[in-house]
Amino acid sequence: MHRPELLRYHPNRFRASRDYFQALFNRYRNCAPPYGVVCTSQFQDLNETFVRHFWNVRLSDVPLPERPRNTKRLGEELSMFCHVASFFHGGRNIFHFSPRLTDLLKLTDVTDVLWDSIRLPYNRFYIWFGPQEGWWFRDPAHLAYGAYVTEIPQDGERALDLMVTTFPPNAPSPDEWNYVVNDDPYYYFSFDTSSAEPTVGETFQKTLATSDNFNKEWPRAEIPSRAEELAAKHGKRLKSLPREQTAQGQAVRENLQGLPVFGDVLRLIVNCLCYLSSPSREVAARYPDSELTKVIVAGSTPLDRARARNRAVREGYTLVNFCGDSLEREADSGVTGRELSAHWRRGHWRNQAVGSGRSGHKLMWIRPTLVRKDKAEDGVVGHVYDVEETT
Repeated sequence: MHRPELLRYHPNRFRASRDYFQALFNRYRNCAPPYGVVCTSQFQDLNETFVRHFWNVRLSDVPLPERPRNTKRLGEELSMFCHVASFFHGGRNIFHFSPRLTDLLKLTDVTDVLWDSIRLPYNRFYIWFGPQEGWWFRDPAHLAYGAYVTEIPQDGERALDLMVTTFPPNAPSPDEWNYVVNDDPYYYFSFDTSSAEPTVGETFQKTLATSDNFNKEWPRAEIPSRAEELAAKHGKRLKSLPREQTAQGQAVRENLQGLPVFGDVLRLIVNCLCYLSSPSREVAARYPDSELTKVIVAGSTPLDRARARNRAVREGYTLVNFCGDSLEREADSGVTGRELSAHWRRGHWRNQAVGSGRSGHKLMWIRPTLVRKDKAEDGVVGHVYDVEETT
């Protein structure tokens, strides 16, 4: 039985919908890759096992006209598996950002944040912020709703590795998911954050202001000579696909199409990382709400609570880090102002100097403020949240 409160998170949905996951994860785990990154030979081993024992089996059940025209879907599936496997191998840490907190962070500027101010809670984890209207990849049905975050040290430098996941509202149940034909779009990007001096805005300017990263020339696909020989024996002649129809060509086109949305998602993700680095963060670790997990806290006896906890573990529950609970309670009390004619004044992050010689930094969140026009006309500026001016 698949519980919806667990399947909302991409790692759980992925594991439940892939029949190959445990077998391939065992091979991945035996590699014990540092920071979750497999080397080329390890990736090839995973790929061979996946194709031979799982992909080809599923592919044989798909009618010929419905099969993928190139290897793009295969490559995407294995790439996503490596990110999910890294997540499970790295501790299964999920940070759930409440809708209200997410809305406020989307209204917060990160341009002047120093990378040195950001301290990740783990080097591998998953951020969930829920489906974001208008932020879609590949087609409007697949909305961005979370991201795998990995920090990778590289010869004294530091890379931030991101894979943004999408939510399929009409996806089949995990038991009916066919990874050969069912699309699970994502957006992948990695960039250097090793220098303590450049700001987030400067990094974005270098990495997102141009499409050159995706618009490089790629060679025309070559048909293996063995394949040509076999075709010739049957009186056939093979032709290479046009460049734009190859797996690499499709990936380039989709990356270019999704780049503007990725810029918006990236700003939200960095805001989430700033929030987790801030001393004013609000993070509560608990199990996702269900009738079973409620007993863990509210059971009438210690034995009842222990039994519920053991059963929850058997059914796949893990502690989730919920962020911004108090903001949801404020919103539920009606203190939102959304029913009023209003506009938002954007928030930002202050790099607060701390430590000996004030050489270190910590992030202080200056929250967005809601300016109510009906009050502003009377000379009174209304707001939902007090501006935090910690010094």
